[in-house]
Amino acid sequence: MHNKRSGIPKLLVLFVVIAFAVSSCTAISNTVSKAKSSINRRAENAILSATGIAGLQDSMLAMVVYTHAFFAGGFMYGYENFNEGEGVEWRIQVSTDDEESRLTVERALLKRNEDGSGWWQLRYSDNESDLLSEALIGKEYELLAFRYRDQESGEIREWLPEQNETSDQEDAEEEEPPEYYQGPWESHVVGTSVIQVPAGTFNAQEVLLEEKTKSHYTDEAGNDQTKTGILRYQWWISDEVSGKLVKYRWEDSSEGSVFTGELISNKTGYKTQLSSF
Repeated sequence: MHNKRSGIPKLLVLFVVIAFAVSSCTAISNTVSKAKSSINRRAENAILSATGIAGLQDSMLAMVVYTHAFFAGGFMYGYENFNEGEGVEWRIQVSTDDEESRLTVERALLKRNEDGSGWWQLRYSDNESDLLSEALIGKEYELLAFRYRDQESGEIREWLPEQNETSDQEDAEEEEPPEYYQGPWESHVVGTSVIQVPAGTFNAQEVLLEEKTKSHYTDEAGNDQTKTGILRYQWWISDEVSGKLVKYRWEDSSEGSVFTGELISNKTGYKTQLSSF
């Protein structure tokens, strides 16, 4: 099996821009934080080089899509209330001081297995790319298998974390998920409101978490500097939709980055398109 493919530079750029949003808050899963750090380093290196994003490893692609489509919104509750064939679609906007990106992601439960795992459709779309994939997700939300249709060849490709080729061994070690953790969110509810998004109008609880941040860096003159800021996470939660989440907003004041998402649809009728089971 070939282990590299081309394409989706915007997906990598997006991952670098919003990497802050999946890392810090204790109410978010830490499942992919170590993988995120590894991918982020390699993605930055690829973007800075002239040819780096010409060939992406399947492992990197799998983890990026898994992070952004399956964990869209960073709210680690509500996966159990998906019925088979039911899914949600999100419109996401990422804004920085000098750039703005838009895309849509889709997550749908295709099949639940007796061992607690399940097959999910994960889709990423923007003006340049439309990547369809199906992932086997374990009961602890770990990635067990990743299948996708290559945009250039139309071939269905598969990546299995436990069967990495020799060239992937270092990546596999770096991307081993840490212990899974969920923190309570109920104590962070600050109010209720009527929220209107493309999917409809919902009575929602607003969840707000804020966290002070401090980072150290060396400026161009070689002097050590400290930068402080606030990470602000907002979720609007409703039991009326699969996954409970209808809107979210993440902001990093130190970086001037804002990440927003709105629910486009909550529909049924999803079936496997890659013959994954």
